[in-house]
Amino acid sequence: MRTHPKSGEKAIYVDCTYSKGIQGLTYLEAEALLKFLKEHVTQPAFSCRLRWEPKTFAVWDNRICIHQAFNDYDGFRREMYRTTVRGEVPE
Repeated sequence: MRTHPKSGEKAIYVDCTYSKGIQGLTYLEAEALLKFLKEHVTQPAFSCRLRWEPKTFAVWDNRICIHQAFNDYDGFRREMYRTTVRGEVPE
């Protein structure tokens, strides 16, 4: 768990690729809880869908949200430059 340094919101990092277990829980306990959390955080109600157009510029705060890319631009080139700003150590 971490606290966002600006908003004070509490957050935990859960995703389908990197979240493999929970310290202190058995494999089956962690599996059930992670499945629930992964499904919960990816609900459409918690999403923002960006409609890409030429010269679109998007920024999001990885300290409190997740990025989920979709390949919905088939037949078109999407060019992206990613940068990471040095941040604080999570509390």
